[in-house]
Amino acid sequence: MSSTEFTAMSPDLQNALADELPVGHLDIEVLAKHIDSLGHANNAVYVKYFERARIAFYAQLGLALESPYPPRLGTVVVNLNVNFREECVAGDQLALVTRGLRRGNRSFVLEQRLSRKHGKLVADCIATGTQA
Repeated sequence: MSSTEFTAMSPDLQNALADELPVGHLDIEVLAKHIDSLGHANNAVYVKYFERARIAFYAQLGLALESPYPPRLGTVVVNLNVNFREECVAGDQLALVTRGLRRGNRSFVLEQRLSRKHGKLVADCIATGTQA
């Protein structure tokens, strides 16, 4: 299979991303180990936060990524577009919301919004994925 060919989504993923697209929530604290030499969270850390939230989102839908038992799910992010809006520093309390935007036969799109607990947007992301 070439890198541009996608397999059809399993019924489990199709059902999880049904017509009423779900929303997932994850709370995150910025730790000292996430801080770079400039004193704020590095851009790669934001990407890790988004990945953690996608894994939590799948778990909230009842889909396990690494379970040996069904329903298990393997997904691949094929496109990631991140907008960095504001810096984060150690101790910041953040809330990450993941919601399904749309799904096709072979791919799906998730929107993710990382905000401070009081609501100010820190970063947002559009992730296009397919089932592995």
